[in-house]
Amino acid sequence: MIAPILIIIGLLLRINTYLVNRSLWVDEAVRALNVLDKNIPDFLKDLEYGDTAPFGFLTSEKLTINLFGNSEYSLRLLPLLAGLASVFLFYQLCKKFLNPLALFFAVGLFSFSRPLIYYSSEVRQYSLDLAICLILFLLALKKSPSPKLTFFFLIFGSLSIWFSHPAIFIIASISIFKIFSSSKKSGLLIIFLWGISFLFNYLLSFHPLQTQVVNPVWQSTFATLNPSWYLKAFLDIFESPLDLFFPVLGTIFFLLGGAFFLSKDKKLFCLFTAPIFFALIASYFHLYPFFDRFLLFSVPVFFLFIAKGVEALFSPAKHRLVLGFAVALLILLTQAALSIQTVLSPNLIEETRPLITYWRANHQKNDIIYLYYSSGPSFRYYAPKDDTNAIFGIESRDNPDLYEKDLEKLKGYPSVWLLFSHVYNNEEEYIISYLNKTRGKPKFLHTPGASLYLYSPTP
Repeated sequence: MIAPILIIIGLLLRINTYLVNRSLWVDEAVRALNVLDKNIPDFLKDLEYGDTAPFGFLTSEKLTINLFGNSEYSLRLLPLLAGLASVFLFYQLCKKFLNPLALFFAVGLFSFSRPLIYYSSEVRQYSLDLAICLILFLLALKKSPSPKLTFFFLIFGSLSIWFSHPAIFIIASISIFKIFSSSKKSGLLIIFLWGISFLFNYLLSFHPLQTQVVNPVWQSTFATLNPSWYLKAFLDIFESPLDLFFPVLGTIFFLLGGAFFLSKDKKLFCLFTAPIFFALIASYFHLYPFFDRFLLFSVPVFFLFIAKGVEALFSPAKHRLVLGFAVALLILLTQAALSIQTVLSPNLIEETRPLITYWRANHQKNDIIYLYYSSGPSFRYYAPKDDTNAIFGIESRDNPDLYEKDLEKLKGYPSVWLLFSHVYNNEEEYIISYLNKTRGKPKFLHTPGASLYLYSPTP
């Protein structure tokens, strides 16, 4: 009975984050603009601001907006539904391998996971990655599936590649699993049709995006030939996306759980771990960043293995049982405390919406607003018809002096507003200090992750 209670808590935590309805931060605003401004066929082409996303996800977002209207709630509806479904799906997966105490522990980890809660309300595809990968694992583990279920597996696997980039890693893993687990021709046919679907997806949507994926920002996230890179990348997973308060304990129990699966069923072990290795191969060829949110799809496997490792402590022997329960409870309580903290203090990344609302209500006809380059997408989303008196600032991280030249565009305007969000280093301070020399001290408003300034003539 405890696991269902944890499931309910997990659902409520995700719904609560959704209802907070925080402002879109820059990456979400970029995604929203692409969904709003482009037609569905355009999703197969390059997106604005170097954005990348699966064609199926963008199409679903477009249809949701058309159906429910343009709002943060509409944009985040699909990620929320995927996040809610994932809680149930993970429970179904763990039931196959864990005893009741370890099941309680695994479901608790998943329900209280801050990254999983957060990405259930982010206008990006990572929550959907999670749900799709769980469904694929559950379908792959079905023994003697009916013809109808086999057909559904064929269709779902073929479509999943269009909705989730890491789905191909799961598909590849399942394909190998099926080759060595079944000699049925239907299994080979499924693999062949999945391959055809991936080929079309690669040629039509993913291949044109490679030039955007190879971005200097991602260089450190791509695999190298240096063994130390792999050790660091592995250990970093327990920090993010697992977000464990005790990452060392998590690593130990993961290795114990992995050793158990490897000793009991090598094919099953390969099914669960091969997607990570396929992601590493893609990362080495600069096709897939190997860090943080891009690995969210792997969280269920890590939590399952960690729970299996904790299960090894459980034994009929009283001292082993008490020890196992104490360790599980300690880890769960800390993860629960972290998730409750996010309820009491929501993660408001860049609250630009109230600042732009204030500007719209108070700016005068002849005022000008200067938009720090990272605040441009949010401004375009929240004030789509008010950009005639806006200057979109340049990005010049390597040469700050160019900001001074760009600010010369403000000459001749008595009243100047400036909007900042997602600020790099001290660029906001640099720009404001420069303007203070000629315009005096500004009025300002600050919200989490964003600022609005007004330079106006002294009456």
